Amino acid sequence: MVSRTTFWMDVLSSVTLCRRPRFLPTYRLLFGPDRTNGANGVGHFDSNSGFDMSEVMGASNCTLLAIAEIAELAHWKDTQTKEGLDAVELVRRGMNIQQRCLRQTTAGIVGRDGEREAVKEVFRYSAIAYLHSVLSGCHPRVPDIQNAVAGTIANLKVRFNTPLICYDYLPLPS
Repeated sequence: MVSRTTFWMDVLSSVTLCRRPRFLPTYRLLFGPDRTNGANGVGHFDSNSGFDMSEVMGASNCTLLAIAEIAELAHWKDTQTKEGLDAVELVRRGMNIQQRCLRQTTAGIVGRDGEREAVKEVFRYSAIAYLHSVLSGCHPRVPDIQNAVAGTIANLKVRFNTPLICYDYLPLPS
């Protein structure tokens, strides 16, 4: 459990600080495409192996890897922007991450397992929104970002079985 929590802290701090995750080579080894178990994109260490990252935060192993890869991509973009960004290469790298790690993996699961899968989908859609904000900038009207946010909200509704109200802004108390 300690190593999984450490992995999450590394990935989340990398997102926040726009840096390459320290343990990215380890994530690639544990959860990379050469470790994939079938078409669902689950890494070699899936829930049956005892190394299921979803037990820590709710995201699948492959989504954790995707978020780590996107953090590295954001760092690369930041570095390249100062030197002359190759936009085609940026998009190529981003689409590679999406195709390898962010394919839809669930459909129509109900009950407790359905709730668990909905949480995994919340993280997957959030990672897609993060990826497209790295590729396109923080522009909420970009269709890929809008679709990812809509998917996140839909899965939150499944998980919490309650209507969610979205606000364009939150009024702050005076």
